[in-house]
Amino acid sequence: MKKIIYLVFFFSCASNGHTPDSSKPERLISQQTFNNLLFDMYIIEAKYYRNSISTLHLDSLTDLQVSLFDSYNTDYKSFKSSYDYYHTLSDVSSKMYQEMIDSLLVLESKQSIEEEEQIDSEAGLVRDSVHAH
Repeated sequence: MKKIIYLVFFFSCASNGHTPDSSKPERLISQQTFNNLLFDMYIIEAKYYRNSISTLHLDSLTDLQVSLFDSYNTDYKSFKSSYDYYHTLSDVSSKMYQEMIDSLLVLESKQSIEEEEQIDSEAGLVRDSVHAH
């Protein structure tokens, strides 16, 4: 999870030097929707590279991305033009990436709690079975 946070942070820093056309795209994805889409994109990519790099081909990642675009009723072209546009607005992009980092920290915290509860639960099952004999 920390790798995902570093990856998001890296992209937020790297993209601030990028100066594409600053005109508002015709099919601009709303800021909140774009932020959610980008967050989901990073999660999909992180899971792909973490779990599947040796077993799946790049086509699988592309299929996952297309499916994600479909779920947001958009396409790559709209995503890319929205991405470029929002990154011309440094305050907006900084805020978006900070929100993603905050969301990732919450997600990481929830996963840690679930893992601890699972370990406690499994330990309880082991203790109960030892005491039953």
